[in-house]
Amino acid sequence: MTLDSAYTAYKLHTTEQSLTILLSAVRSYAGAIVRDYDLPDPDDTLSEIVTRVWLRLDAYSGRGHFGGWVRQVTRNYIFDTFRKVERRIVTCSMPDDFGSYV
Repeated sequence: MTLDSAYTAYKLHTTEQSLTILLSAVRSYAGAIVRDYDLPDPDDTLSEIVTRVWLRLDAYSGRGHFGGWVRQVTRNYIFDTFRKVERRIVTCSMPDDFGSYV
């Protein structure tokens, strides 16, 4: 089942089963994107993305494809993750005579 058809089924029949099918489709779709990046913990990243999509389902306006919206949520989370990793990079001071080694 495609993301768009899973979303349509969820909107027509808001049941636990339709939500489970929708989130399973989101997990498969986002998982394909997550695999393209070298992330520290891809399983946690994927779980967090599915949680974000679930919590923000009401924010989806219905304009455009649902898959495009999920892709954007996924990419935003991945970029946020990279920004957090960048901030954790430790810098160190160089010795005064560093230039003589080069």
